[in-house]
Amino acid sequence: MTGSRCWVLKGFSQGKQYLYETYFDEDEAIWRVASILDKVNAVDILNSGYFDFTTVHGIKFLKLYVLECYAPNMKFIIHKKSKGDINKLSFRYKLRKFKREFNEKNKV
Repeated sequence: MTGSRCWVLKGFSQGKQYLYETYFDEDEAIWRVASILDKVNAVDILNSGYFDFTTVHGIKFLKLYVLECYAPNMKFIIHKKSKGDINKLSFRYKLRKFKREFNEKNKV
């Protein structure tokens, strides 16, 4: 799916959706979540979410990363829309990388 927006970021606050954005790759979606969390001093929880499955035609696919932030009450879902499962190893690596980048930026 080259050239298409195959990653969706949904943001919820107080149980209501307030954010729906599409991205070309997971880096952009993760960066957006990190920047929102940075504004509320919660970037440290970036990699504390969990992976979840969606079912399409009776087949389960690992396509969601769900992150809940309890103070303030926010929830983020990064959803892969293209074929295949999320590569958990590389996704976790990117979560840690962006978390580290934001923490280093805030030290200055």
